[in-house]
Amino acid sequence: MVSGPARAIDIVGEGPANVTGIYDRFIVGTYAGAPVPNPTFIGSAFDLSGIGWLSSDSNQSITLVSSQYIVGASHYFPSAGATLQFYGTDHQLHSATVGSVQTLTYTGTSGPQASDLTLGRLTTALPSSVTPMPIFYAGATDFSNASSFDSYAGVSLFNYGYTARMGTNNLDGFSEFHFVAGGPQTNIGLIYTQGTTAGETLLEGGDSGSPTIGYLGGTYGLIGTHSGIVPSRSLSVDAFVSYTEFVTEMNTFMSADGQSLTLATVPEPATTLIGVALLGIFGVSRLRRGRVETAGR
Repeated sequence: MVSGPARAIDIVGEGPANVTGIYDRFIVGTYAGAPVPNPTFIGSAFDLSGIGWLSSDSNQSITLVSSQYIVGASHYFPSAGATLQFYGTDHQLHSATVGSVQTLTYTGTSGPQASDLTLGRLTTALPSSVTPMPIFYAGATDFSNASSFDSYAGVSLFNYGYTARMGTNNLDGFSEFHFVAGGPQTNIGLIYTQGTTAGETLLEGGDSGSPTIGYLGGTYGLIGTHSGIVPSRSLSVDAFVSYTEFVTEMNTFMSADGQSLTLATVPEPATTLIGVALLGIFGVSRLRRGRVETAGR
């Protein structure tokens, strides 16, 4: 078991924990009781009002995908009755209560099974000043057709995590993955590695369920939620929220309230994702609050 640092997500070139830097969404020391936006934050151009946190543990993030629905990691999801907080575009805090949760299904090499992606329904809808995050969607994807993932070529990633910080990365590809310590369950995920470039991220304990924002050609939206890591390869894994099966399933559940996802139209890529799509099944370490549960230990 490896302990997580006081200031996750791991970002190359980050500054001291008590000093506000470009990777901090809010001025250090103001979050989460009376958050003050950081004007030098690298994500200032994005409307992040739909990224909220658990009131009892402000380090646990969650993403609003419609006025009454949230999405996050199944293994680290707020329970029914939990209170969430969101910092709106009106510069006010808004609270919401989780009413029910629904684990989504992934159909892959092991057939249909529960995924590491969960949709939650709030007891009441949030006001318009809390903007749902659109889904970064580049068209239909299918596990059995690797080329269907090529539309995501060249996507830049903004990885949000523990303590409301955000770093950057590049999409390395997609893969089925499973938690070795958690059994054979497989999921579909997007993967990215941490290099030496300033700002590049590596997930750490406590980051699970926080969002990754995809960006390409001026379009941005939710593309994944943090699931796990492969420590030996400095490889981070997100459940692929934009996967067509998940998008369809979420819309089906949300339709009961007359709601649906907003899909951000992704520009056509200049190149294809050569040698990247569907890299195969591998085991990953599962992220939990404050620790990394390593496969085989």
